[in-house]
Amino acid sequence: MKGYGGGRAGKLARSVAEDAWHEGPTTGQLLAIPTQEEAPRYSRQTKTVLRRWKDAKGKLYTDYLLSTLTDLTADQIAKLYDERAGMESGIKGDKRGLGIENRRKKSFFAQEALVLLAQLSHNLLAYFKEWLLGATDAGKLGMERLLREVLAMPAEARTTRRGTKLSLKVPELHPWAEALAWGVGARFPPSRWRAILRKI
Repeated sequence: MKGYGGGRAGKLARSVAEDAWHEGPTTGQLLAIPTQEEAPRYSRQTKTVLRRWKDAKGKLYTDYLLSTLTDLTADQIAKLYDERAGMESGIKGDKRGLGIENRRKKSFFAQEALVLLAQLSHNLLAYFKEWLLGATDAGKLGMERLLREVLAMPAEARTTRRGTKLSLKVPELHPWAEALAWGVGARFPPSRWRAILRKI
């Protein structure tokens, strides 16, 4: 986790000698480990890693990371923290795509049900994307674009009376129509399901 409080981060940074800073895994980022006397103490053993960097205008920033993974090096801890960006963007994409960004439930059980439904929806959509669109460019889309661009595509589905054959007509000018048609053609035998590019 990242420790908050600019004053504490600045105090920790001043306690570290200039030659103790070293280049971190991110370009332009310097890392250092404060002395045990200066580092914040908690009931559980932690490791503190100081980070220092400058923005495009040359302004200096300092913060610190706290980790219970005390066997890791400063570089490993900083890299693990930096990798959180991918998870955070995925969570934000899920919230926006599934429409649960601004939904709040007062009851704990309602909140729990909402989270479980969101997890189920995410897993089903991730499976669908990999299974049907994994070999196409649409397989690289995030959850939000998958829902808004691919699954919101207008289409016509027709089936025979016995339901043994299905024809899916998709708009030929839609940017993801070809990917969807290719996925249906690859996953289903031509004698049962087929996708046709047509003007709808």
